[in-house]
Amino acid sequence: MEKISIILLEDNPMDAELTRALLESEGFDLDLKQVDCEGDFVKMLKESRPDLIISDYSLPSYNGKAALNAAQKLSPRTPFIFYSGTIGEEAAIDALKLGATDYVLKQRPKRLLSAIQRALVEVKLKERQEAAERKIQAQAQLLDLAREAIIVRDVEDRVLFWNQGAERLYGYSSNEAEGRLVHELIEQTQSTAFAEAKKQTFAGGYWEGELDQKTKGDRSILVESHWTLVKGKDGQAERILSISTDITEKKQLEKQFLRAQRLESVGTLASGIAHDLNNILAPIFMASEILRDENLRPEAANMVNTIQLSARRGADVVKQVLTFVRGSEGKRTPILIDCLLKDICKVAGDTFPKNIQVSCESETKLWPVVGDGTQLHQVLMNLCVNARDAMPNGGKLHVSARNGFDQSGSMVVIEVEDNGMGIPVEILDKIFDPFFTTKDIGKGTGLGLSTVLGIVKSHGGILKVDSTEGRGTVFQVTLPADPMACAKDVLVASDPVPRGNGELILVVDDEPAIRQVFCQALLKHGYEVVTAEDGSSAVLQFVANKSSIKMVITDIMMPGVDGATFAKVIRAMNPRMKIMVASGMAEKRRVPEACRMLQKPFSAEDLLRAVYEVMHSEAIATMVTS
Repeated sequence: MEKISIILLEDNPMDAELTRALLESEGFDLDLKQVDCEGDFVKMLKESRPDLIISDYSLPSYNGKAALNAAQKLSPRTPFIFYSGTIGEEAAIDALKLGATDYVLKQRPKRLLSAIQRALVEVKLKERQEAAERKIQAQAQLLDLAREAIIVRDVEDRVLFWNQGAERLYGYSSNEAEGRLVHELIEQTQSTAFAEAKKQTFAGGYWEGELDQKTKGDRSILVESHWTLVKGKDGQAERILSISTDITEKKQLEKQFLRAQRLESVGTLASGIAHDLNNILAPIFMASEILRDENLRPEAANMVNTIQLSARRGADVVKQVLTFVRGSEGKRTPILIDCLLKDICKVAGDTFPKNIQVSCESETKLWPVVGDGTQLHQVLMNLCVNARDAMPNGGKLHVSARNGFDQSGSMVVIEVEDNGMGIPVEILDKIFDPFFTTKDIGKGTGLGLSTVLGIVKSHGGILKVDSTEGRGTVFQVTLPADPMACAKDVLVASDPVPRGNGELILVVDDEPAIRQVFCQALLKHGYEVVTAEDGSSAVLQFVANKSSIKMVITDIMMPGVDGATFAKVIRAMNPRMKIMVASGMAEKRRVPEACRMLQKPFSAEDLLRAVYEVMHSEAIATMVTS
């Protein structure tokens, strides 16, 4: 038997020995210390922590009640048994009320044994209970440290436990939550999903999945939840333990990642087909321009204009997709916004339905904006086309610009306003998302406004929208301005197209239609032309006409020997040969041997001016990328 440490408060030595003998006879392994006065008793309590205190009720210089009071202060967890021959029933009851474990009359010593055993058992049980409570408290503290929302509820969905993670996620404190039904706290956006989860939990003992929920502040969240069914000893379901993690942000990041992958695929596809599309559009664009200069009947001239506008629109679509997938590129120069607005309004007035009234207004001496004129033209044209589409039954389109200031300095504010259908509130925050469109399949790419936003941001600007359904929409583009910039470079040249003087030009392109329109444009303006369909035949043509050829115009993407390799060969054969690249490629590629690059499709005038500039330039080559 385990050794028992006992303090015996007894003034009679004979009774003390009898008590020791009684306990030893019953097999108790004792460490019994007898004291008979207050001083020794208090000292013993301070120096040791006994397993048991046995005390007489009446002592000459001390009394049992005072001893009990001292024991409760100095050793409150130690059982205290009165063992006296003089204690009355009333005094015994008072002693129990004061905190004594038991009382035994000396006339009945056998009862002392059972009282001691019971007291020691109660101490062990209490220690176990306290240890279990400490363990539970420690576990609860650990659960509170968890980031996840841990909830225990009964089979009727009444909350039994609600950790701090649940408080953080759902906004209710544990005091608010415990005892309430879970659906009173957490709104299930899809109640059928919650019911199905509970059904599967009871059927299989476990469920995991995703749930759309709302918190105390009516915030929508998506949680990944794991439910476990807890059964009692009888095998009946008693509780459901759920551990939920907020994955709202994670899902948003996944969507952004998938969108980025999608955009990357679109970029790869766009770069792959841009070359072919530009090669298809280039001869249409140039041929229509050449035909327009002929003396055509009015009907034929109108058809040629339609063809040219369609080719330009196709080129703009390709450029729009490439701008979106590759980001903003292009040379930044001072732009006169009022000239740009007049051009946009003229195009809109000439091409939009006649039941749409187009008006343009700009402040006098509007400040220049440093940017890419083509991209800003694309921004305004896209906004105007959207305004047109918002007014299927006609309306008013008003484009205006004014100078302004904000925290960053001088600005130019452009507004495109219509009185059309307006944008519904529920989709207003989605209109700039890539691929989002309200148009029918085949009538919209969903890239227009996202491209516009990208261009505006790349220019350091701000794009805002204000719309009322049924009353119209206003898009406001704010761009940084430079009042001191010189914008003369943006004025369109009105000089006649320069002519050649019989110079021989080698045109290399694998597209027969492109070679044909190049030849027609160059021949018509005083140049001589020889052509080749790839790099290999071009080298043969160059060798055959080495002394006569003054300039080479070559594509890059060609079968066999490509344009870049061909340019290196030509430069090795004639270090001073003028080389110009005319490419429909979307991706960048260095061509160090070339001194000029034209991006297909381009007009015949662009081609002729570039040829004239290269022909009369002293530069042999620059670092050209295409």
